[in-house]
Amino acid sequence: LHSPKAQLETVFQSYFSFYMPVTLVAREKQRLYRYRLLAIEESAGQNVWHVAAARRSPKSIPWGELWIGEEDGSVSKIQIDQTSIVGFENLAQKAVEKGLLPAITTIHEYGLTRDGMRFPSKTTFIESYQSYEASAHHPRAAAAGQRSAFERSRTYFEYKDHLFFSVST
Repeated sequence: LHSPKAQLETVFQSYFSFYMPVTLVAREKQRLYRYRLLAIEESAGQNVWHVAAARRSPKSIPWGELWIGEEDGSVSKIQIDQTSIVGFENLAQKAVEKGLLPAITTIHEYGLTRDGMRFPSKTTFIESYQSYEASAHHPRAAAAGQRSAFERSRTYFEYKDHLFFSVST
């Protein structure tokens, strides 16, 4: 079906990519999270701390994993836990009603550096689902609870042509 000027229908919107590092690691926000070092990895010749940030209370705040530069403490990537995405509960409920388990991946990348600050360069949403195969043709797979996975959508928000300016009074 071809519709001129059709609106893109998507479940995902990227509102807070710019503020996500501050939301997860700012001094005044740290009391809301428990942090755990998962690994020390190498990225672009630099050591990067792979850290899990878990919320301490059931408040509606994002949580997930961060990649933080060992040398300068800057956040280079954040992967948000799917259960902290606004609207995930509704999406998951609809999926479960159809016999599916959602696997939503949200990644924010901070690849642009200017004057010692990192800015968003890309946000990726991957909407995948797993379903149980309960086919008469595969009784052993159904009995074992074997799942098949499929990717429904992959959406990229690429940030470029940033405008930098100074304001003085």
